[in-house]
Amino acid sequence: MLTDMAVGMCEHSEPEAGVARASRILSRLPDRSRTILELRFLRGCSIREAADEMAVSVDNAKMLQYRALRQAAHVGAEIQREIEQSERPLESDLLPASR
Repeated sequence: MLTDMAVGMCEHSEPEAGVARASRILSRLPDRSRTILELRFLRGCSIREAADEMAVSVDNAKMLQYRALRQAAHVGAEIQREIEQSERPLESDLLPASR
């Protein structure tokens, strides 16, 4: 499900927009969630390396990653709603002008 959402969002995006979106999402995550995702997906660390870096067990790192990905999906959806709202015309712009 999360993978489908991510693929759907990325198919229509420019690479630069994807990087900006990822940075925006990461900036809204709690520190530990951001750290595990940065270690795993930006630095390319294995789950064991990320666990060692964060001083947690491998099982804990797996759970942190799972939860961080879910949080990132929710934050990404929230950002998308904000973008759509900002692009939507105001109701007053749609009403005919009073004479």
